[in-house]
Amino acid sequence: IQDHYNRTMAQELEGKDKELAEARAVRSDLEFSIQKQELSSFQQQESFRYFFFVMNVITRLAFQEKAVKTEAVAYDFADIMRYTTDPDHKISTLGEELSYIGALLRIQQAWIGEGLEYSISVPERYWGASCPFMAFQPVIEMLLQGCEAELRKIDIFAEEEGEDLLVQVLSNNETLTMEELENQTSGPFEKEHFSLRDTDRSLKRTFGKRYGLTAGPRKDGRPGCAVWFKLPLKWEK
Repeated sequence: IQDHYNRTMAQELEGKDKELAEARAVRSDLEFSIQKQELSSFQQQESFRYFFFVMNVITRLAFQEKAVKTEAVAYDFADIMRYTTDPDHKISTLGEELSYIGALLRIQQAWIGEGLEYSISVPERYWGASCPFMAFQPVIEMLLQGCEAELRKIDIFAEEEGEDLLVQVLSNNETLTMEELENQTSGPFEKEHFSLRDTDRSLKRTFGKRYGLTAGPRKDGRPGCAVWFKLPLKWEK
C-alpha cells in the first residue's frame, strides 16, 4: 500500500511539475511578446518623432524661401499624419474629422489645381458631435475617383434631424454607378484600406443599427451621387 501511495504521489508531483513548467513557458512567451510589442511601439514613436522633425525643417525652409503653397501643404500633411497615426484614436469628434478631411482636400487641390472644388458647410456648434475615427476617408476617396480627368465638386454639410445630425457628402461624380456604390457599401471586407463598409460597420457598432451609411443618387435632382449618415447629437460612451 505504501509503495502504491508513493508511486501515486510521485506521479502527481511529476504532473504538477510538468504543468508548472508549461505555465512558465507560456508566461515567458507572453513576456517576450509584450517586450517585443513595447520595442516596436518605441521604434514607431521614434520614427514618427524623426518624421515630424523633418517636416518642421521643410516648413521652415518653405517659409524662408517664401514658398507659401509648399509651406501650406507641409503643414497639412503633418496634421494628417499626426491625426492618422494616433494609436489611441477610436472615437473622434465631427470637428476633428472635418479638419482632417479639409487638409486632405487641400493637398489634393494643390495637386490638380482648378480641377477640384469643395466646400465644408457644417456649423461649428455641431463639431463636438461624436464620430467614428476615419469615417470620412473612404467616402472622400471614392468621390475623388477620376478627378484628374474632369472637374470634381464635393460639398459637405449637415443639418439637424430630430435628435440626430444628418451629414451629407455630395459630388458631381457621374462615373460611379449605383451598383458600384451598393457594392462598396455592402461588399466584402477589405484589409488593405478603409472602405464604405468599414464606415457603415463603425457607425452601427458605435451608435446602433439605425446609424448606418447610405450611398445613392443625389436627392436635389443634380447629376452625381451622395453619401449620407447620421450622428447622435447627444451620445455617452
